[in-house]
Amino acid sequence: MWAGRIDELFISLVPASYAPDSPDTQIGESPATVTLSNISVTGPNAHLPMEMTGVAAHDVRMTDGFDNAYPLSPERIVSQVHRLGYRDWYVLYMGVSKFHSLSWDPGEARYVVDPLKPALNFAAAAWLEDFFARLHTAGFRIILSVSFEILTAWMPFAWMQRDHTSNPAQTGWQPSSSLIAPTNADGLAYLRGVFLALIDLLPAGAEVHFQVGEPWWWDGSFGSRAPHIYDFGTLTKYNDETGLFAPTPWLETVAGQPDPIHDHYLAWCRDQLGNATAWLVDQVKAAHPDATSYLLIFTPQILRDDAPMLWRLNFPQAAWSYPAFDVLQLEDYDWVMAGDFAKNALSWKLVKEVMGYPPEALHYFSGFTLRPEQTWIWQHSDEALWLARAQAPAEVFIWSREQVGRDGWMADRQWEKIYPRLTRLATCWRIQRTDGQVEGYTTHDRPLTIDGTVYDPATGFSPSQLSGDADMSVADVELLGAVSSDSISDEALIAGVYDHAEVVLFVVDWGDLSTPATIIRRGWIGRVSQAGNRFNAELRGIAQKIQAPIIDSYSAECRVDLYSRPCGVNRAAHTMSAAVTAVTDGSLGASADMRTFTAAALTRPDGYFDYGHLEWTSGANTGRRADVRSFAGGVVELWESAGLPIAVGDSFDISAGCDKRIGTCIAKFDNVLNFRGEPHVPGSDFLLGYAS
Repeated sequence: MWAGRIDELFISLVPASYAPDSPDTQIGESPATVTLSNISVTGPNAHLPMEMTGVAAHDVRMTDGFDNAYPLSPERIVSQVHRLGYRDWYVLYMGVSKFHSLSWDPGEARYVVDPLKPALNFAAAAWLEDFFARLHTAGFRIILSVSFEILTAWMPFAWMQRDHTSNPAQTGWQPSSSLIAPTNADGLAYLRGVFLALIDLLPAGAEVHFQVGEPWWWDGSFGSRAPHIYDFGTLTKYNDETGLFAPTPWLETVAGQPDPIHDHYLAWCRDQLGNATAWLVDQVKAAHPDATSYLLIFTPQILRDDAPMLWRLNFPQAAWSYPAFDVLQLEDYDWVMAGDFAKNALSWKLVKEVMGYPPEALHYFSGFTLRPEQTWIWQHSDEALWLARAQAPAEVFIWSREQVGRDGWMADRQWEKIYPRLTRLATCWRIQRTDGQVEGYTTHDRPLTIDGTVYDPATGFSPSQLSGDADMSVADVELLGAVSSDSISDEALIAGVYDHAEVVLFVVDWGDLSTPATIIRRGWIGRVSQAGNRFNAELRGIAQKIQAPIIDSYSAECRVDLYSRPCGVNRAAHTMSAAVTAVTDGSLGASADMRTFTAAALTRPDGYFDYGHLEWTSGANTGRRADVRSFAGGVVELWESAGLPIAVGDSFDISAGCDKRIGTCIAKFDNVLNFRGEPHVPGSDFLLGYAS
């Protein structure tokens, strides 16, 4: 935990009229300016690290709640979200508290939301205006979400949904919030005012997107489990419109099947819910005809096996089905948290088959992990996102920014490869040979095209176990395989084009190649050996390089390579071009060995090209390089076979070599100033010698 200490606090208050001799008179509202300065943070984790490089943009969208966002600066939120790769859409849920304008109600003896005042208090409006401007500048389109939820302590009594004993709806939050009854005209008018006030704060040119968030009759969750459909206003309106009274005894629980005598009242309440949402949409679109409307439904408040009543109470099908709203947004986090993906499938069936929304008019919200000790839920959220993609909605969202930042969740589609119930994983090898050719192989039984490279089935390949140690020791991998693929020829293996070739091993979901690959090892092929029709290739990782010495040690010979920067000798000045004039010595029975040949144009002294380099510029070996073992009388001998046949007329470039001795450096290259050896340091025999 960290502790903060405020060293100075300046408060400038413009007083309002106040009668101190009247204890029932409230102070009222006064404009005030509060300045906090010299704030310091002490204790463990007082300084938090920040990753500045950022995450690549991805297709998961962000959601947020004003109650959790307003304590932070808009600049900080937008910067962090953008660095985490979120783009395009940002949902801001305006629920519960902190943005209302309040007034003292003498009848209720408390401060309550005042619909006659601005729907957004001054501080909230200033914060939101800045936030919207920054989101818009960063390229986000903002979806303004307003729900029927207000902090219980501030909601007027007449607006509240109530149960059979007149208890107000109490959500599970602390402090608790309550819900506006869909039958309450004043409450609905207030919600309309919030929508319009939010839209007025959008920057010029911003599109208008508004969401009616989670409208429902409360089911008594976290408490009595009673339906909250018996507030005075709702009962009175039912009587006025139907001439009937709500049937008694009033329902005390949402569990089980209610008596049929309640069917008419439940259906009427359901229709009131549909009418309320339709009225809000009509009101906003009357002011902003080009606005896009959204409905966020929470399916656990509709599809409950233990509470079939909720289907009749909280699902106004006619009022919510397509195209009543431009976009339907779906969330079912109760079931995602529990890993109940059968219910998740039921949610998709509801919105697609029953409500008729096409995929392009659907969004999905995954999450959420309420408590930090429940981080295992994130895996369920990942799986829900994977399942959602199969339904092809227009967008997928994660709920919400607060938990994402707290737990460090990252949008990473690589996880999606592990969710299918049947294995759909294939291992792939991408090999970039030393001659520049790229080859791809996979354990899948059909070719896979990934990023333009075709990965051919190569069931003859069998990777050994992958392992790595914390001590950074070399953990090589072996690739064993029969030389059976047409693209892997024994000539190419012998030619050495696979020696030191770059290799990437990764896993893909062959059923959905749009899912990013998971790279499991990078490296290069160190040594290739062949026995009969099989080969063995070592794949060396980065740790192998770490084991190599990186500092100089004393040596009699030069420690740097010829033509390197420390050496300084110009390669072009010591390179010749020539062509093969003979591949045998002309003696009876001699045969070509692909290592020795004659080039009559090479007239340099014997030994000049010893330890040098050769690169073929024509013929079967074009582009390949080789090390020269010896040169004498125009005859070149390579250290290893060229791999492919050498023919008369094949051209090449050959560079002089160096035996790394100081005498050669002086006589052959006149480069003693750059000699990196200590030829005059006494050897161990001298140091260990003694007088006889």
